[in-house]
Amino acid sequence: MPTAERRYILKAFDGEEFGPVDQDCLMRWAENGRITAYCEIRSTLLPRWEKAKDVSFLRDIIAQQQTDEEEHAPSVLAKIRSRAALRANKQESRSGLTRAKVQDYELAGIPQRLASGISDIVMVFVFALCVYFMMAFFVNAGLDPDVGFYLGFIVFYIGLVMYFAWTVAFQSQTIGHRVWGLLLLSDEETVFLGRGFLFSLGIILFWFLTPFAMYITPSGRAFQDLLSGTYVVKTRVVSSKKRRK
Repeated sequence: MPTAERRYILKAFDGEEFGPVDQDCLMRWAENGRITAYCEIRSTLLPRWEKAKDVSFLRDIIAQQQTDEEEHAPSVLAKIRSRAALRANKQESRSGLTRAKVQDYELAGIPQRLASGISDIVMVFVFALCVYFMMAFFVNAGLDPDVGFYLGFIVFYIGLVMYFAWTVAFQSQTIGHRVWGLLLLSDEETVFLGRGFLFSLGIILFWFLTPFAMYITPSGRAFQDLLSGTYVVKTRVVSSKKRRK
């Protein structure tokens, strides 16, 4: 069949299929931004799916879009400020066809995970200092030092779990994730308190194994991700004002 007459099927991120359409239609969709690099396309004659960025007649269009995005990308400092000012539920990407899901996003790499982890460790260290000085105050006021130690340990541990569980469950981000532009997602699109707790428990138990786990697991996910059924992904910051346009 001549190339001009060949028909194609487009699969969006949620698995919904569009078409059959011809090559010219796909090119128009790509030029309008309705097709992203990771949408899947196949010919009606073949069962094999390809990423849109790998399709020969779309490759240049999508590459140009990515180049334009990079040229207009804000500075690193501007990104950090924007990410720190927005909640996770305001950070969303759209393909033009369907609402973004886990498949829309690129998994976070080891450098980003380490950077966000260090940021969270700083927050935990500050909290530990606050607990230490609080217990020191009570000990100086007459509290038994052993009681103060165990009480401080309990307060610190509960606070540590609640910090991760609360931020993950209700904002889909820890403070470290937010600063470095990362987002926690699940297949169900919502990370509830149960998943947040499991993710938090996994961080406490396996945080030092995160780079190793990401390297050896086929999915590139850490043990805490697998334990809680979540994905730590990179995300763009899109304000609520922009989303309404």
